[in-house]
Amino acid sequence: MIRPNYVTVLVGAPNTGKTTELLKLVNAIPKRALIFDLNNEEKYRAFPRMALGKLPSWKRESKSKYRIFHSEPEIVIQSIHDNLRNATLVLEDATSYMDPSTTRVIRKILVSRRHWNLDIFLTFHSLSVVPPVVFSMCNWIVLKKTNENMKKIKGMDKLPNPDELVKAWEKVNAHKDPYFQQTIRVQ
Repeated sequence: MIRPNYVTVLVGAPNTGKTTELLKLVNAIPKRALIFDLNNEEKYRAFPRMALGKLPSWKRESKSKYRIFHSEPEIVIQSIHDNLRNATLVLEDATSYMDPSTTRVIRKILVSRRHWNLDIFLTFHSLSVVPPVVFSMCNWIVLKKTNENMKKIKGMDKLPNPDELVKAWEKVNAHKDPYFQQTIRVQ
């Protein structure tokens, strides 16, 4: 299967359906998927848990979906960088661990995604916490309701269409359905 090696950012406040949306996507993928689940999210527990030490040998399995639940994101992100190829990667709740120590390694993963045949999904609670490097390398933003000031968001100038993102944010936040979303193509 040829994958497009896209980077998709899902943004929404808690309880807006990000995890539910990702579950649909992961279940629709016919090949390998790895979910880094820092919070041991109940909805992901249907996927078998992978010990971090198994990641280097996982590349021999052609069709499997696992989750890694681990409390040290720096170690997991580095292991993903070193070992994950030919798969879909979900970085659930990236809001809680994207900082300078992980962003450097995640940047390398994003840059190498085509060479490594990775499709990547990252979730954040608001646009304001998405690192500018992620904005600059993403292909799609799935926008759900957020509580933020759009004028204070750093890195939107890295997008080719920031006005479209602002319009989508206004439409989503004005909508009565708490799970309403808009998808914006970035590149």
